[in-house]
This record gives sequence, structure tokens and C-alpha cells, in this order.
Amino acid sequence: MNLISSFMMLYVLFFVPVVPTFECKTERAPQKMKDSKKSLFGVNLRLEAQKLLTVVENYYGKPIEESRASNWPPGKIGHATVKSDGTPVITMNSSIPINEEDIVHELFHLKLNAEGFYAYHYYESDTRDKIERNKEFLEFLSASVYDPIQHQLFNPEIRKMGLEPSLIIKKAVESRVQSKSTAGLSEEADRAVFYFRAALELNDKKLLNKLDQLYRKNRWDDSLNIGIDLANIIVKAKPKTPEQVLSAYVNCINRLLHGMASFKVTKRTSEKRGKIDYYIAVYFF
Repeated sequence: MNLISSFMMLYVLFFVPVVPTFECKTERAPQKMKDSKKSLFGVNLRLEAQKLLTVVENYYGKPIEESRASNWPPGKIGHATVKSDGTPVITMNSSIPINEEDIVHELFHLKLNAEGFYAYHYYESDTRDKIERNKEFLEFLSASVYDPIQHQLFNPEIRKMGLEPSLIIKKAVESRVQSKSTAGLSEEADRAVFYFRAALELNDKKLLNKLDQLYRKNRWDDSLNIGIDLANIIVKAKPKTPEQVLSAYVNCINRLLHGMASFKVTKRTSEKRGKIDYYIAVYFF
């Protein structure tokens, strides 16, 4: 079965991209390091963000490596990863302005990686061809379902800094509501995941209600119900640990596909990258 033929990719935000053992460590005391620099990508960081930067660099024992991508689409803002030698890297889209919210967002992803949360998802199936045919859709799942689950762990902390982490999804929803555009939402999964992200990340109930009305007006009831179900899985589970987040992710994937395919975790592994253990989850579908 070709899942891509059934679902179109909406857009990729904060894509967490690989392969290779045991239980995750949910917390590790950072090793002391000299004070971090006060800015990243030429953006001066407020005190709380500076403290976060110091914590992250102490975890890795290395300064953040700054990278810029000139060939990314506008919807892809940033990406955090860890090199094989343990160097933490943040890549930002050079074609759009870089702001403090986006930098802090990527710092939190690096922090979670260092604390034992799964940083990469590897998918297996009964045939290699099945993997290749569905490669884009599998990337879509990691970026558009797993990432928002992680976001709910640190978005409250970003708000405590006086920053608003939902600016991107808020602008996307406002654009949809005002223009009533259905572009990019032609498939059920795209619509369901878009609503899921909005429900999970928006800090604006009135705007979410307007999106709800747009879905009902377009008779996207199935997509709306799936999106609501996905958000409810996270709200009810309140995942906080790596294993809880992983379990919630699998439950969300299987609800999104509602029987067309079934995913399960078959292996949890890790590889040493510098001073941290880089955790990988392996799935079979």
C-alpha cells in the first residue's frame, strides 16, 4: 500500500531528521562549561534564553554550531541536530528573518535530545520497496505529528520567557480563516494534522473556534474529528517522559491512519555522540 498516494505533504516545520541499547534516561546533570555566548545568528538573547543556551552547551560540552540553509522553502524555519562527534547544530532558513522565538525553539529540541528523548525515527516494513514508496510520508509523520507532541513539553517554558512559540501556526490559521483557502488541505490527513497542530499549539481559543467553523463549512467533519482525537490523545495522556511521548506518538499515527496501516515500536536503541546518548526509535508497519 502506498500511503503517499493517499496523503499530500502539508509543510515541514522543525523537521527532526539515523540509525543506529536500552531504556531512555530522562534527565542528566549537565557538565559545567564556560559561559555561553550571549547571542546566536546575530540575535541578542534575553537572560532566560541565555541561561537555556548555557544549559544546552553544558550538556554537550561544546558550543552550538550555527548553520544557514539557503535552499529551504519558506515554511521550513529551523532544524536542530547532533553531529556524530557530539557537536550540537542549529540550522536556520537564511531566506527569512531569524528571530529569538525560533532559536529558543531549536535550543529546547537539543535539550530534549540530550535528556534522552528520541531524536530520530527509523521505519521498517516487510519490503524495502514499501519504505521507499512511503519515505516522504514517514518524514511527514516525524515532522508533523511527533514534533508537536514535543512542543507541548516546552512551549509553556518559552511563554514564561515572554516569547510566543505559536506565531507560525497562528499566522497559518489566521490566513486560512481569513482567505477561506483550502490549498494544501485536499487530503484528509493534511487537514487532520493541521487541526491537530492548531489545537495543540495555539494559545487562542477564539481563533481555534474559527478554524473549527471553517472545517464544518467545508464538510471536513472526518478530518476535524481525527484532528480533535489526536489532540485529545495528547491532552489526556499528558506525556512527559521519553517513553510516554513515544507511546502517544504511536497512538496518534494509528488514529490518523485509522486502519490503513498499523505502526508499532519494535526497538529502542542509541548511539554515542560525544558526551550524549542519541536515542533512536525503530518502528514496523
